[in-house]
Amino acid sequence: MIRRNRGPIGDDGSPEGFVVIEVNQKGLRVQQSPTAWLNKLENQAVLLDTLGDAKRWERATDPSEAPAEPETVRLMSRKRTDAIYVLMQSAPRGLAFDRVGSREPFATSVRAAAISATQLILQRAALELDLGPEEFEALEPRLRNGLPLLQLADFLINGAGFSRRLASSESGKPLIARLIESLVNDPTDRLVSSYFKESHSEECARSCYRCLQRYNNRGFHGLLDWRLGIGFLRAMLDATWQAGLDGRWSAYRELADWPRLAREAAEELRRLDPDRRRVELLGPLELPVLFIKPRTGALDVEPQ
Repeated sequence: MIRRNRGPIGDDGSPEGFVVIEVNQKGLRVQQSPTAWLNKLENQAVLLDTLGDAKRWERATDPSEAPAEPETVRLMSRKRTDAIYVLMQSAPRGLAFDRVGSREPFATSVRAAAISATQLILQRAALELDLGPEEFEALEPRLRNGLPLLQLADFLINGAGFSRRLASSESGKPLIARLIESLVNDPTDRLVSSYFKESHSEECARSCYRCLQRYNNRGFHGLLDWRLGIGFLRAMLDATWQAGLDGRWSAYRELADWPRLAREAAEELRRLDPDRRRVELLGPLELPVLFIKPRTGALDVEPQ
């Protein structure tokens, strides 16, 4: 397994990488007793801000004696452990699952669905195996041959056998496949059955500490959405699923209250500027559409 750190997030929402510069380290102590020093250690790389300590660092020079220039890098590290991968065999027609790896704003919902699906599998597997969720590591979803791939790994180096257990067959079917089917189709599933209780579904539009959120996945709290996650897993089981494009909201429990949530979201946006905004239900599916009146007096449309 290879971990990749793409650096801090910039103002545009994209990773900026780490800006480093090649330097020589000066006055490095290499032995405590008796004390031994190395005058110069070449070919080091440090963050650009670190270069201000002139007593410790000096800029390296290339053969032409020109000072080294800063460069932007990403960090990678290897970790040997067991992992399990779940690949979608075919994407439902009309749904943009090829945007899983994109971090563009318009594709955030697809990545959020994949990350939520990964967290659902992780937490359901922990329940099934009677483990803490921390025993698994949720890896970033990605594409393989244009299709979404979800990834889980054992947290411990060299593995602990948990991923192997999920891959083991029961009645000719891997355990992880049975767990995904339970998450999607079983109303009494040990993990998600409580999500659909009225007290939760009406109060939790995306995720909370009663469902997907945990302290150890706090870095993903802004993306987690239990409805999106279950929908993503359903697409992995049913290549004909249309995510509501066919108007069959009530046929799928994760979509049953989507029209209500969409209207509430549109209304919240309208209230931000009620004099210039209005909401109408349009089309055969009666989808809420937010109309915004610009300063010129014409009408612009922003579908929400």
